Amino acid sequence: MIYEKRVLALAGIVQAIHLVIGAANSGMVSQDSFEKSLKCIFVQNPGSIAEVYGGTQDITLGLNLLRDILNKFDPEAHGDLVRYSLAVMSLERAFVKQPDKLRALGADITRIDQNRMQQPEQSGVDEDTVASLADVYERVVGQVQPRIKISGNRSHLQNIANVQRIRALLLSALRSAVLFDQVGGRRWQLLLMRGNYKKAISNYI
Repeated sequence: MIYEKRVLALAGIVQAIHLVIGAANSGMVSQDSFEKSLKCIFVQNPGSIAEVYGGTQDITLGLNLLRDILNKFDPEAHGDLVRYSLAVMSLERAFVKQPDKLRALGADITRIDQNRMQQPEQSGVDEDTVASLADVYERVVGQVQPRIKISGNRSHLQNIANVQRIRALLLSALRSAVLFDQVGGRRWQLLLMRGNYKKAISNYI
């Protein structure tokens, strides 16, 4: 059962990073997947990992991508996806060792969530929420080493709104990386215990 929990958190990372890559290269992301990835940021005290992702419905894209990577890794198709995902895991390990930043991040997310909930007429995630999440990532997370450097099309990486989407998605990926760590997930397991992860993901898709 523990691998089923780890698979969900991994799918959350992979989905957010996949969207980051799309935004960096084309300036476009699926709005539905984008909003679903950001939702997990606001679930701070879940009863289970599944609750963070609405069961599995919020990470369907991530589960399919993860299955493809585990079944047949393609360096050309999956190289950046895996590289950035591993970088997020490294950042998470460094970030959780700084309790002051953890507290600051939690307080900022609570504040953003409260502001968001005061606007019930809004459907989905509004631009102000995305901008606020991006600001938190830059101020609180972006200063922690190793910093994540995203490559892509220069024009898209200079577009403020697009950069905000990327930073908000990186915050989502970090949230899932924290969950992965909390249920005993480690990077080396993806190589040495790959079969366990493949079996676990088959229970979902």
